[in-house]
Order: sequence, then C-alpha cells, then structure tokens
Amino acid sequence: MRKFVRLFRRILKNLWIKQKETVERMVRKHGSNDILIVDEVGSFTKGLPKAFSEYEVRFTKKFIPGMLAKAYFFEWCDRNLVNASQRRLPGRVVCRIHRYSAYTRNIYKVNWLNVNHLIFTSKHIRDYVATRVLNLPSHSIIHGGIDLGRMTYRKRKMGKELALAGYLNPRKNPLLALEILNKSGDDTRLHIAGEWQDKALREVCEAYIIRHKLKKRVIFYGWQEDINAWLEDKNILLSTAWSEGISYVVLEAMAKGIRPLVYRWVGCEELGLNEQDYFDSAEEAAMVIRGERGEYNSEYYRKVIETEFNQVQEHKAIRALLLDNKE
Repeated sequence: MRKFVRLFRRILKNLWIKQKETVERMVRKHGSNDILIVDEVGSFTKGLPKAFSEYEVRFTKKFIPGMLAKAYFFEWCDRNLVNASQRRLPGRVVCRIHRYSAYTRNIYKVNWLNVNHLIFTSKHIRDYVATRVLNLPSHSIIHGGIDLGRMTYRKRKMGKELALAGYLNPRKNPLLALEILNKSGDDTRLHIAGEWQDKALREVCEAYIIRHKLKKRVIFYGWQEDINAWLEDKNILLSTAWSEGISYVVLEAMAKGIRPLVYRWVGCEELGLNEQDYFDSAEEAAMVIRGERGEYNSEYYRKVIETEFNQVQEHKAIRALLLDNKE
C-alpha cells in the first residue's frame, strides 16, 4: 500500500512539473506587452492583427493560466473565458459573445468581475444575455464586419438562381428553402453550399426533393471556402434560419450587391434591409423571386455594408476597447 501511495505521489509530481514547464513555455511565448487572442475556432479573428500593427499579436486555441499579455481578447464566451475569469489577469480582458455562446451555460459560469468589457455582435443577443446575467461588465454592440476588398461588387439584377450557404442543421432550416423553391416557378434553381449536421434533416430534405420532383433544380456543392467566387453567378441569397446573431453569409452577399431574402428571425432588422427583403412564409418569399414584391437594389445592399458592417470600422472599435483608448 505504501509503495502504491509513493508511486501515486510521484506521478502527481511529474504531472505538476510538466504542467509548470508548459506554462513557463507559454509565458515566454506570450510576452507581457503582447496582444493575446484566444480563439478556439479562428474564423472571425483572422484579420484582427492588422489593427495592432505596432504590437506582437499572438493566437492560442487554449488559454493556460500564467499567460502574460498587455491585453486579452477572447473570441467566444467558451471554456477558455470560463477558466481565465476565475482569476484576475494582469492585462485588460475583452470578450466578444456571439449568438451561439449566449444560449449556453457558459454565460453563468464566467466570473464577470474579472472581465473588463464585453462585446455583443447584435442588440437582441445583448438583450437576451442582460436579462439573465445580473453582474455583466461594461459592454457595447459592435457588428461583425466584412472585408470589402475580399468581396467583388457589381450591379446586379433579378434572376432565378437562388443560393443557400452554411451549415445545414435544423436551426438553419433548409427545408424552408426547398419549399420556397417549389413555389417560385419551374425555371428557378437552388444552389446549396454547406455541410449536413443532422442526418434526419438530410433524409427529410432529400425525400422532399424526390416527392416534388426538384432533383434537377437543386444543386449541392458541399462546403465552399471561397464564398466570394461561389456567389458570383447567384441572384438571391436565401436566409431561412429561425435564429441568428448577425448572419455573415447575408452580409457577404450584400457586399457583392446580391439581394438577400431573410426570414424574420428575432433581431433581423439590425441588418438594415428594406421591408420587402424580409419574409414570414414560403409564399411571401416566392413572390419576391417571381418579381411580384419589392425591387432589386445592389447599390443599397453594398452601401449598408460599407457604412454599418465594415471590417475596418469593426477592428478600429475593438482596438479602442482592448487598449482602453490608451497607447
């Protein structure tokens, strides 16, 4: 028994030494004057270092206690922020919370007293969280921005090539897109770029396509890394999700001058679209596609992105918050 206890203690000691060495390496890697971006996914922070050109910007997918930085930017209210918030960090701490995080238990696990500022990507998500968490830190709303140089714009016109892009799951509601297609005329086609995340939903959608003889009018492409190129020959971007924060693929389409057609999820008015660009039913959306409702206005869609969802403005606002307006 004593041998077992000594062996167990030795194992614990070795694990502690390895953990300490790991922390020391990370501390050396992330200097005290660095900007540390903690992002487990990496999809929304790729261009952010450009806003901190005079600083050393470091990325990590996992926060380890002991990491030193001038300021910490946590993308997502996830386990990284939960762990980091259990102690006071030496630098300023800012977190950006998206729709996904708002509906998880993480918002209750974070010690918000150790977070300096919270960024919401939309007003309705801010309102949802604020009614459930009493001790939120100072916060602001900064809409996600689009890199305008990445999305090629041209003036477009009405057409029958529909697009649906993103993860295909119940919340994104691709079955509604098929219903819209079925009501929009035999010359209309639906192009789908994305990955299925629900087997039952895929089965239902495939059965709907067969039952309504839509096979020749629905084209699946799989996931598309270059969304700019894929959208180029499309006329309308469908957004059939029943819940969103701010839909980035809608913003990307608008930046190209493509008309979005958006289901009225809570908070969708923050997109700044015309009334005719929203819909409540498949028939109402089909009326737009058939040319019976609203006008196509590429210049307006692009202008909304330039003024309200510009990545340069987004990064400038994040920089001011992360550095607390102090250089």
